[in-house]
Amino acid sequence: MSFVPRFTLRDSTNSTELYVFSAVQNTNLPQTPRETVAISNLRAKGSVVIDGGIKSFDAIIEFVLWDNSGDYEALMALIDTLESTIPINTAFILRMDKTSSTYYDYHVKRIAPIQYTDVATDMRCYRQKCSISLLTEAW
Repeated sequence: MSFVPRFTLRDSTNSTELYVFSAVQNTNLPQTPRETVAISNLRAKGSVVIDGGIKSFDAIIEFVLWDNSGDYEALMALIDTLESTIPINTAFILRMDKTSSTYYDYHVKRIAPIQYTDVATDMRCYRQKCSISLLTEAW
């Protein structure tokens, strides 16, 4: 069986797992956004490169919430849990598994609403496609 990475949200002290993103369909992770500055001169030969640190970026996770019962209220309860577990402007650690024993950790905050796509076609009976954007290096 092939390895499937888990995406989890942990508290800011990294001691408690708060939320597991189910059925991740798409993401722009992993990224290592190192910023550098190159200084060159028209009369000089070559450039000087200075490390500028780590740049913030939006970590985007597209995933699916589902409930096999087909009950609208059960699916809405999953959405309510998602919204209440990941409030806006709260510090979290987003963990993406590299292997079964190694992982990437990103310091993130949610600063934008969670997007619920395909509402018109899914009708929130069995599943709801979601997209969350988390700003990295935000705390």
